[in-house]
Amino acid sequence: MKNEIKIKHVPKDAYDTLEPINSLLKIFSLTTLSRRNGRLKITYSWPKRICAIATLIIATILASLIKFIKHFKDYTKNNNKIDVKFTDALLISNFIKFVQYIVDLHYVFKFGGHTNLKYFKLYDQIDEILGMTYNNIIKSKVSKATVSVCLIIVVCSVLAFAAWSMFSYYAGNMVHCMDYILFFVNTLTIIDMCANVILIEYRLKTVGDVLHDLYCAATTSLPAVNVVEDRHWLYYSKDKAPTSKNMRTSKCLGKIHLNNILWLNKCYLLIIEQATYINETFGARILINNSNQLFNIVTFISVAIRIFSGVMFPGLSSDKKIFIITACILIAICSSINIAWLVYRCEQSYGQRNTIIRIADHMLVDKNISESMRRTLSEFRNLVDSRPVQFTAMDFYPLSYGLVVSSASVVTTLTIILLQGLE
Repeated sequence: MKNEIKIKHVPKDAYDTLEPINSLLKIFSLTTLSRRNGRLKITYSWPKRICAIATLIIATILASLIKFIKHFKDYTKNNNKIDVKFTDALLISNFIKFVQYIVDLHYVFKFGGHTNLKYFKLYDQIDEILGMTYNNIIKSKVSKATVSVCLIIVVCSVLAFAAWSMFSYYAGNMVHCMDYILFFVNTLTIIDMCANVILIEYRLKTVGDVLHDLYCAATTSLPAVNVVEDRHWLYYSKDKAPTSKNMRTSKCLGKIHLNNILWLNKCYLLIIEQATYINETFGARILINNSNQLFNIVTFISVAIRIFSGVMFPGLSSDKKIFIITACILIAICSSINIAWLVYRCEQSYGQRNTIIRIADHMLVDKNISESMRRTLSEFRNLVDSRPVQFTAMDFYPLSYGLVVSSASVVTTLTIILLQGLE
């Protein structure tokens, strides 16, 4: 029928909102769950996992062996002198990326199965209490992020591989090919963590929306400019969705209910547990990943400067030099984007927590509420303030904007040190 209306698919739960990234993680055995017949089930594909590991091991060893044979031949030709080039540092990067993939598989297996299943079922409990209305927005953000980041990585990797292929021998091409494949796989880890951080962010946002509705329903005790209810102020956003009106034990938010705040306490505690699971699952993986990203940035920037100054590959034409330098800079930019985007997503979650505290403060000051409600709201405010949602790399450092500044400082320092020998 011409007037037939197509019903847009609405994500059912938290796992469904992560479908774009989960479809890629399954290819590399980096997930243990799948939906079958409408239910989440644990799926272990050992043959697929073993095949992926064996393929990467064989390719890495073969590429390293061919590289070693070339150095040995150069050693015998050059009167027992080893000619080690700066580009050989890419072998170290390749090895680190491979180690990270093994670590990824280890943590997927360690926290997979029933623990991962419980993780997503806990989101169902949180959403049942709050009434989640942001599933479409979450899935849209995850889809856009997955497509955008993967597209940037693939384009830059192809461009860089084409640049290296201009002068590199077949073994070098194999090394670079493995490096970019592993770079793509490692990037999936960052996208996966960012997607899970987005789940936390919008649960916190929903808590803030419920508290905002409670604020609007209360009577004002102090007449003043009301910034909380102002749609042009900081507490409103373009993707704000209406909150559910059927929280447990309260069918209507038109009146202030003590149980609403009590359930917000429970939801926030569950969200903290979800954040703890993310830190346990991704902490070591992100620590290695960030170190590898910094190594990539320093290496490729140094290669670009050395080629530009004529220290490396002095016989190349200007056109080829520009092409290779551009490719190196793009790879360095991709690594920078990976770190910056992860930090940005974490900071967005921290911002939602701060919003909850500010709304609670305005409610305590501006609204005429009972003493029991004021006491319960104060306890909720203190809970949010004393137990912040925070993401870390194995507790070595928090994932915040300070990491970007520190990373820039490290890259600058190491690059200067590596370039001190240039004349």
